[in-house]
Amino acid sequence: MQRIEFWERNLSQLATVLVCSPVEKDEVQTAYDDILSKFQQIRQLYRNHHVMFLAWNVGCILALKAALVCPISSVICMSLPFNSLSEETKVNKKSKQ
Repeated sequence: MQRIEFWERNLSQLATVLVCSPVEKDEVQTAYDDILSKFQQIRQLYRNHHVMFLAWNVGCILALKAALVCPISSVICMSLPFNSLSEETKVNKKSKQ
């Protein structure tokens, strides 16, 4: 948690930082919707500020996806996931068979 706070504090001097937290596999759509709604809230409060997505693991994928529809300054991916969600789902299905 200290790493997240460190980067958020330092990058907030450049732009308004929206931290995309790690999520569980079954909460992906909810997390994506949360990112979009938080972005809209930030945009209403700070119309002229730069907005930056800061993300870890699966949050990186969600932040990159949200960046396609949100006018943001940048996306910073601190650690990309080793497996995509679809790959993990395939592995879980095979192990259940």
